[in-house]
Amino acid sequence: MKLYCKEHLWLERSGNDWLLGLTDYAVAMLGEIIWLEFSNSRDCELGTAIATLESSKIAWEIVSPVTAEVIEWNPRLQDDPGLLNRSPEQQGWFCRLRNVQPDPSVWMPCEAYLNYTEGL
Repeated sequence: MKLYCKEHLWLERSGNDWLLGLTDYAVAMLGEIIWLEFSNSRDCELGTAIATLESSKIAWEIVSPVTAEVIEWNPRLQDDPGLLNRSPEQQGWFCRLRNVQPDPSVWMPCEAYLNYTEGL
């Protein structure tokens, strides 16, 4: 089951790990994503910058919504940041994480996230 937060990121269990990425809603609001840079740190701390992206509308520093160990940064995104435009919630994940404890006060199921975005 995929979880979502108000910062427009998603988190999904993948075996023993978790994938973290940007939501379809965020990509639609950002416009065409043309540049992406990861922090490349192996430590992902709650509230710290994990990536910076530039779109046709803005530049955005993406802040981690969890504390976890980064196992892998998505190599496909480093070569093709436009993959975020085409597949943000499938192939366009940012990183694979381990030791994640999603805070239920931060993360919500899809239906609650859709209701949240309708009010924006």
